[in-house]
Amino acid sequence: GPSDSGGSSKRFSAVLRETHRSNSGSGQLSANGKLSIGQEVTVADYNGTIRYLGTTQFATGKWVGVELEGPFGKNSGSVQDIEYFTCEPMHGVFVREAVVKPRFTTSVNSGNGNTESEQDEHGNKRLSNASLESGTTGMDSDDGEPEMVVERVLTERRKGILAGGVDPSKLAHWQPPLYPKSDEERRQLMDLVRNSHDSKIQILFRCLTAEGFERIVDAVFSKPVDAHEKVIEIGDTGDFLYIVKTGKFDILAKRREDEQLVKVFEACAGYAFGELALLYNAPRSATVVATQASEVWCLDRETFRRLVVQSSQEHFREKCDFLRRCDIFNGLDEEKIAALAEVLEEEDFVTDEAIISQGDRDSKMYILRRGEAAACIKGDRGEVEVMRYGQGGYFGEIALLHNTPRKASVHSLGPSTCFYITQDTFHRLLGHLQDDIKREIGTYRDYAEAITFAHAAPKQPEVDSSPMAKRPTALLVPQSRIRDISFDESVEGDEVMARNAKRVGKSSRSRTLDWSNSQEIAADVEEALRQIQEEEEAEATAAAEAEAEAAASAVAADAAVAAAAAAAATAVETPQNASTQKSEEEPEEIQAGQPSVDRDPSTLAQKVAQDFRRPQLVEPTADFIINRQDFGMFGGLRPGEKFAVNKAIVARGRAKQKCGDSADVVYSWNGPCWLKGCTNIAVLCQKGQKSPDDPTPNQDNYFVLQLDTVGIYGVCDGHGPFGHLVSFRLVQTLPHFLTANKHFGQDWASAMKEAFLSAQQDLLDFGSKHGINLEASGAAGSMLVFDGPCVHIAHIGDAGALVASWNRHQSRLICSTKDHKPQDPEERMRLEAAGSEVREVDPEHFRIYQAGSVFPGLTMSRAFGDTACAGVLQEPSYQKLFMQPEDEFYAIIASDGIWEFIDYEKAVELSAKKLRLKGPIETLGFLTQASRKRWAYCCGDYCDDITAVLIQWNAKDKSDDNYRVTIAAP
Repeated sequence: GPSDSGGSSKRFSAVLRETHRSNSGSGQLSANGKLSIGQEVTVADYNGTIRYLGTTQFATGKWVGVELEGPFGKNSGSVQDIEYFTCEPMHGVFVREAVVKPRFTTSVNSGNGNTESEQDEHGNKRLSNASLESGTTGMDSDDGEPEMVVERVLTERRKGILAGGVDPSKLAHWQPPLYPKSDEERRQLMDLVRNSHDSKIQILFRCLTAEGFERIVDAVFSKPVDAHEKVIEIGDTGDFLYIVKTGKFDILAKRREDEQLVKVFEACAGYAFGELALLYNAPRSATVVATQASEVWCLDRETFRRLVVQSSQEHFREKCDFLRRCDIFNGLDEEKIAALAEVLEEEDFVTDEAIISQGDRDSKMYILRRGEAAACIKGDRGEVEVMRYGQGGYFGEIALLHNTPRKASVHSLGPSTCFYITQDTFHRLLGHLQDDIKREIGTYRDYAEAITFAHAAPKQPEVDSSPMAKRPTALLVPQSRIRDISFDESVEGDEVMARNAKRVGKSSRSRTLDWSNSQEIAADVEEALRQIQEEEEAEATAAAEAEAEAAASAVAADAAVAAAAAAAATAVETPQNASTQKSEEEPEEIQAGQPSVDRDPSTLAQKVAQDFRRPQLVEPTADFIINRQDFGMFGGLRPGEKFAVNKAIVARGRAKQKCGDSADVVYSWNGPCWLKGCTNIAVLCQKGQKSPDDPTPNQDNYFVLQLDTVGIYGVCDGHGPFGHLVSFRLVQTLPHFLTANKHFGQDWASAMKEAFLSAQQDLLDFGSKHGINLEASGAAGSMLVFDGPCVHIAHIGDAGALVASWNRHQSRLICSTKDHKPQDPEERMRLEAAGSEVREVDPEHFRIYQAGSVFPGLTMSRAFGDTACAGVLQEPSYQKLFMQPEDEFYAIIASDGIWEFIDYEKAVELSAKKLRLKGPIETLGFLTQASRKRWAYCCGDYCDDITAVLIQWNAKDKSDDNYRVTIAAP
């Protein structure tokens, strides 16, 4: 191996280089079609020449060293003081062979005719999704900006590789520095790192052993920083990793080469910066300035490499060793093992938690790393356990191979850890294993066979519980039992719907039945169900009565308000004033010869039916089409919608509609993105049930809009007799006025505020023109804009929004909106000063009325429409959140159909893990089901409309496109 002498290292690498040159031909494809030294190639659309082929000291497997034609790389051909080839600084890069393409095979994008090398509007080359599919992406700089092209699979799990792996021969006599600290300082530092919300900290330090972490704590030292002092300056040589102890720092970088430095992030306590210059031997790519007197912990380059990078490499080798011992991967060579280890994700599960659930639609395959799991199938006689898995066992492959719903549920039998692999990755790396796995699937028994097998078994066969036990080919029932599926709940969040009811765990409701007496099974099941139901009903009686009383009071109040609003609505269009309000755009039949019931409707149902014969009210307006959109979508109106029916879809733009699952519509496209990963968006908008004969359509609506790198998302929650018309208008006007605003892309707070106010004015003009009474009809609204590196949120009313982390190591709520309620002191003061009355109709439940009246009874202090109440505002509350390019964040924007009984913290608890494992649309389905159960328990048959938009940033999907929108089909 290389010694500490730089000259020896260079002589060693020179020998390696000459060896590979002599075996490689003259710069063209070799006879067997493989790459060769001197060959002209492209790496993620960057042109270069192969200078090295073979193994390295910094990582296992074969690597390709490429000299790029421009300064888009990370080194000069040397890694960890070992010279593999020589080139200009920042022109060298090491990648896997699969990433490299011969120059003459550059393909053409079949969708739009552009080659894989794409340019933005400024002529700068950017990574195409074709190159992302082949395994490449932009690595981040210290501020998160793209710095170089490396394998995409390295971006999360193997960042340390490009720093040059740690040479074991140099570790024997090396000792890390030791800086004395008090016990309190050590505790504070450990807590700061362990509880950090910075994803970089989690990635860098999560592989450390307890001993390694202690050595890191010993090796850092504290440094005070004055206000306005520069800690890092762009272009400097990297010497330290910094972790903010106290204070705040602005991180400034260039978005493009010709731009000035701009603020791209704000680092506070617990955040790190400066790591990438250490990882890649590169100059600093950002300037970091203290905005106040601060203090940082400092870790020098040498210690960082020897402790942090070494731990990452050891963790990677452990994963490779595990995969080699799994029977299913016996035939993989070292290159495939290494590639698979790089892309495997990991997840922990608690006792009795569902790893996969029967009927779910997702396509991941799981490999049990630690613990035990059991597969169960539900049927008309309950849920029967059919198989056990030990370490190295795999499951979930049927859905992965056949794109079908899950055929069984798999529950963790204790604390367990699983690796999982996505469908795209499986086909890319393990496609040749499909035939073997399909043959194994052919041996599985179905539900009826499992029941028969269990009845016929006088004695349960023993299960091999030894490590790495082979997957059984026969379906076993080691603890044969039927579970009560009527009361089954997942550990992931399906609590008893009453907010004050006692939670009952899954294991406490299950019953173990004696299979030996099969004649009594049905009776046993019936008796078990009866006993469980009696127990739960007795426990919930008191809580249910209280809830029912409160719900009845609220429903009665709502009914009174609705009746008053309906009376006001039908009184607007009298024969005397209807003629003056008719538009020239209205259909002839409305103006001329309709029956009197249509010209002068006496009921809300008749009024709604009449409105659907007026296209200008219920069809999209051409004036609000945004021509330059990559993709745009909102909900359409249609009459006769029933409970839980999905809203109609209006979609525009260049996105391709793909064939998704039978219940989903999928749109996708490839576009520029500030983030490191993909953006996955899901939408679910379903009709509620306010009464058995509710004539109004779904009054919720939503919008999704993508303009270049800017994403715009929103939800409008309509209310009142014409809430559906209000929300339908708003989902068209809000994006229109925002994109047309002079502050668009520059001053988002002003742009969003003015868009809300312009939408309100348009709504008033629209109502006046078409005879729509807005006294008691309106909408709450929330809008979220992502323009990297910032998330901007503006909202009015009770259509709330949250931003959270879906990262496995730090799932948490980051920020959320606060409803505008009339009981808030500032809101109440404004309303009463304007002449409205705020009354407490139930404990802690307030409504807004006209002075001396019982009308309209509005529950929010800010809303679109709702002209009856003076002082109701349309000026939104605004907040801004900085985001790093690698942050695994997501946002949920939803109507109060979700938020009525699920607060923001609970929503994150229910959704973060689901999102990691199941994806956005399954997560929204799960949240909707959880909401409906709570509505049913608290309000009986009454259920509000439910709408939610979920945006997942930095999704790890590998596909042709980096934007995807999935919506439940109408």
